[in-house]
Amino acid sequence: MQRIKITLELHPDDYNRMREAAQNAQMPEPAFCALAIHKGVKVLLNDQAAMNALLHPLDAGVTQ
Repeated sequence: MQRIKITLELHPDDYNRMREAAQNAQMPEPAFCALAIHKGVKVLLNDQAAMNALLHPLDAGVTQ
């Protein structure tokens, strides 16, 4: 399988949560991020309401 390298810019709190989750899963951070993106995209593509809430949070009544 071919891999593509990306760079992420995260809020410090999000980065700390990702690091903690990767440690809890006993996974290296790059592998954890790749898996999280893979799973998250699948969920969002299969759940139109979740996709709409992500893209249009004010329309969905979601506050950040």
